[in-house]
Parts: sequence; C-alpha cells; structure tokens
Amino acid sequence: MPMPWATGAGRAEIAGLILANAEETGEPSDDGNPQKSYSRQRRPEKMNQTIDYSEIDPNIRELVEVLNTFDGLSTVGSCGGHPNPTFGQWPENNWYVLCDITRNDTGWSILEFLTMLINSDMVEEVALLPQICQANRNSCELELCFLIAGDNQDPDQLAILIRNNKLDQDGGSNG
Repeated sequence: MPMPWATGAGRAEIAGLILANAEETGEPSDDGNPQKSYSRQRRPEKMNQTIDYSEIDPNIRELVEVLNTFDGLSTVGSCGGHPNPTFGQWPENNWYVLCDITRNDTGWSILEFLTMLINSDMVEEVALLPQICQANRNSCELELCFLIAGDNQDPDQLAILIRNNKLDQDGGSNG
C-alpha cells in the first residue's frame, strides 16, 4: 500500500528521546534498577479542546467527528488529501487522522476496537499505525499517537463502520 508515511527523526534518536522523558516509578525491575513508566494520562489541555469541524477537510470530517465521540480519544491532526499537495498535505486519494489516546484501560480498549475493525474489514485500504508526535507546539517532548490512514478508500465508509460497531459495543447508545 503506497501511503506517504512521515518518517521524521531516526528511530534510534526517537527511542532515546522517549527513554529520556520516561519517569522512574521507584519500583525495582528484575535487575534491581528502578523501572521507567510510560503510562502518562492525556494532558488536560487536549481533553478540553474545541474542534472547529468547518476547518477539517470535508471528505474526512465525518470520520474525525465519530472518532471524537470516544471518551479517551482525541484527534490532533488530519488531512483529506489534495490534488496538488503542498508541504504537509497528502496527495489526492490518500488521507489520515492522527489520534491521541489516553494511557489507561479505556485507551487500550479503543485501540483494540479500532484495530479489530480495520484489520477485519479494511486491511487492504486502511492502516492503523503508531506515530511519534510532538506533545504540543511549545515542547520538544515526544509522545506516542496513532495514525489512521487510507489509500483510495472513502473515509466515510470507515466512519459508518466505526459508528455502527460502536453502537453494538455501547449496547445501542452512541456515546
């Protein structure tokens, strides 16, 4: 699947930055050294963001809206693809939505749910991938986010699939 994945810094450099930002839990590991914790909760400023959906590319707007109905997930970036892409834009017929997920059981359940849907129904056209992102515009801190990306696939189909299966999972309610 020829998708334009962002590569950014080298993997060793990114891994080093993540390790440098980890916090010691104080509990010893098997080798007697303090363990590092990577289970940060989502930052409060992301939880309270208001999204102006009119600024989102129309072809992915419904997908962004349905993803933001999950407690424990917030979308932090997206692109619907462009006929003549400029820097930071993806080419036509390719799209992505970048998601931040809480670091707890709720976030893990969301990842399992999305992975199951994408891998069982859209494995050829849509991918769910880990992505290293800048924590916020004023920080050098990096964090793990998840990229949902499509190639020649209508993102509305994924939005409908998520909404319908989320209804089943929520016992008939959409929220």
